[in-house]
Amino acid sequence: MAMKIEIKVPEDHFEEAFSLAQIADEFEVAIGFPEDTASRDKGEINNPTLAAILEHGSPANNLPARPFVEPGLETGKDRLAKIMELGLKRTLDGDSDGIAWALETAGVEGVSLVQRKMVTGPFAPNAPSTIKRKGSSKPLIDTGQLRQSVSYVVRAK
Repeated sequence: MAMKIEIKVPEDHFEEAFSLAQIADEFEVAIGFPEDTASRDKGEINNPTLAAILEHGSPANNLPARPFVEPGLETGKDRLAKIMELGLKRTLDGDSDGIAWALETAGVEGVSLVQRKMVTGPFAPNAPSTIKRKGSSKPLIDTGQLRQSVSYVVRAK
């Protein structure tokens, strides 16, 4: 999900702000299920595969889509934009780590948003057979491993 951020900058700081924005634009925060959190305690399926199946559904297995990554991030897009704006402002005010702080903080916040969406839904209900097997009617929550494996990485574009 790409975000547009607008910051009002005094005219005498425009060139500096433009340069900083270009630097920030060279990086992205990827939120999801990176390789280092891929493994699970049991089973042959890994977390990224399980997340994709749950996110998009599996008609062949009578499993409805229960999107949680994009919708979770969408709920906090204004907060994420404010974090990036604050990071750029901090850098303009002389904090050399302002952009890095913003990218890392946006990553932490994004993980929290996705995890919160996994818990709060709303999602299509579990089938009675699933409820019986799990002992819970809560979609997307079984052992908690998938939710705990949501992570982020800051990387160059």
